[in-house]
Amino acid sequence: IGHATDIISDTAEAYLARVDTPFFVGIGHIAPHRPVTPQSQYVDYYANEKMPIPPNFSEFTKLYPSFLFDTPDKLYIDTPSLNNDLELYYEGLKGVDDNIVGIIDVLTSRNLLDKTMIIFLGDNGALYGDHTLKGKGLPYEPSMQLPLFIRYPKWFPAGKHYADTSFIATSVDIAPTIIDVSKQNTSDFSFQGYSLKKLTNGSLKRDKFMFEKIKLTQIDSANNDEEDVTPSLRALRTAHYKFNRYLCDHQVEEYFDLDNDPLGLTNLLYHPDYQVQVAAARVSLDSMQVVLEDTIQTSIDTVHRHCHLFKGNAKLIFHHGDADTIIIILKENPIINELGVSINTGSDEDLVVSLFNQLGAVVYQRVVKSFIGISDLTIDAAELPQGMYFLRVIQGKNSEVRTVLKN
Repeated sequence: IGHATDIISDTAEAYLARVDTPFFVGIGHIAPHRPVTPQSQYVDYYANEKMPIPPNFSEFTKLYPSFLFDTPDKLYIDTPSLNNDLELYYEGLKGVDDNIVGIIDVLTSRNLLDKTMIIFLGDNGALYGDHTLKGKGLPYEPSMQLPLFIRYPKWFPAGKHYADTSFIATSVDIAPTIIDVSKQNTSDFSFQGYSLKKLTNGSLKRDKFMFEKIKLTQIDSANNDEEDVTPSLRALRTAHYKFNRYLCDHQVEEYFDLDNDPLGLTNLLYHPDYQVQVAAARVSLDSMQVVLEDTIQTSIDTVHRHCHLFKGNAKLIFHHGDADTIIIILKENPIINELGVSINTGSDEDLVVSLFNQLGAVVYQRVVKSFIGISDLTIDAAELPQGMYFLRVIQGKNSEVRTVLKN
């Protein structure tokens, strides 16, 4: 009985103190997992510390998957809520740090420290405010990346940092590395990964990998959870670019130039200077699915979510002609004093523009005379409280909703 971190720590240290054979121990701390409950001694431990708010704490404004901002509980609506989550995250991890010290002490006391490979990593990355998103499983950098630290002086020099663009490690490399250090032949197993020893000493090289998230559940319209709005996806990640593809009923893809845009702010899918690179990335991802025998997409993984590539203010890319189409373009989001909106439609029927708060109350409504093309309006938001709002545009039988954040 007690805090999970203490129970896990005490159990692991007690085992390591008595084991008398070669051993493998997997220690899975749950402390960083939302919702985080720190140990009592670490509650408010970082209350006076400045939290690392990501520099890309703002929504995409164009050429992004339409489902990204459709689930309010998957978004950060303001800096205080993000700051609070980050503080809890680090306070929860403080107890994990104590456990690492305890393990080092036990191994040192038994003269086992330099004979033991210690691998420290997470099971998944997490979004803490990047593009205002929270959670995991999306092909954006903090969600794709894992911390990985290894202590094993026989293979890895102390303080060595492998961060050059010619070296990419993945989670599928962990099992081959453990098999290799146990002096078994990794060729006896059907691993897709490689021993990190071979990757770091240059005997093997990897310049790209495939990232995937597969959804096998059917769409349940009565259950408004992540399974309803987030499609299966495949992504190709290299040292220099990333290409994402989503299983939607429309073509939804993203291409990011990581050399010039490491934060992934601009989808270059339709940029005229990148069409050769985009075409090559499509072929490369298709090829990797064949090589890696990713046949699940043609069997079980067949549910196409209702999603599209929201084109935003990319007016040179979007071509009208569909009378059922309403494109809402937010000129700025989050907003401070005013909400600038452009509405792109294929009909000349009047538009009903409404702004709702999270309780469903209408805080603004206006009928806008429309013509085929773009209609602009500005909504005074200076007196609105901070928080999340929903902008709805109705034209005839068609409607579209966008999430708006007020700072």
